[in-house]
Amino acid sequence: MKHIARRFSAVSSFAVLSLLGGCMGSRSEPPTCWLVSAEAAGTTQIREAASRMPACIGAFAVRSPYDGVRMAVLRSDGSIAFDPANTFAARPEMMLKCAAFDILASRGELDFAGQTSGTNVVYDVSVTRLALDCRKEGIRTASVGVTLAAKVVEGRGRPVSTVICSAEGGSDAADGNYSAAFSKAFSTALVRAYEGTKAR
Repeated sequence: MKHIARRFSAVSSFAVLSLLGGCMGSRSEPPTCWLVSAEAAGTTQIREAASRMPACIGAFAVRSPYDGVRMAVLRSDGSIAFDPANTFAARPEMMLKCAAFDILASRGELDFAGQTSGTNVVYDVSVTRLALDCRKEGIRTASVGVTLAAKVVEGRGRPVSTVICSAEGGSDAADGNYSAAFSKAFSTALVRAYEGTKAR
């Protein structure tokens, strides 16, 4: 009887994993940890600028349910799952904030390394989506959404003006290199939002 129960349990587990299939990996080995960085996105070269206003990243948040290390997977039935075989190497909030600093600094238009006193631009970042999009059969896309609030502050940090822009980025992840795919998707979304704040 115990043998039958164990076999039924194993079959049930396999059935569940099959239902979660598509973009999902198996649990047979320890999960692979992936990075998101400016380097993997190919955006580390800083452009020269004659005169740059001091800037910094202020509040930074990754919205639930994308704020954990487990990689979120969007499925065709409208549900979300978490891949047991692929995780991020650190909590997304910590990892993406570092990447955001490097990506924005690489634009060369603002001084992110200088003093933050006086007139500054403060960027509050909210990551609204960080997921592997598997909603279309046979397609895997690293999908990232970003909302950027650019605040010009003076004196003791009092906001003078605020411009908000949301943008999305996606990158083909069919080759399984999730570090490159998510880095490119995040960089694309962040730069689009950044350019959007400048255009308003």
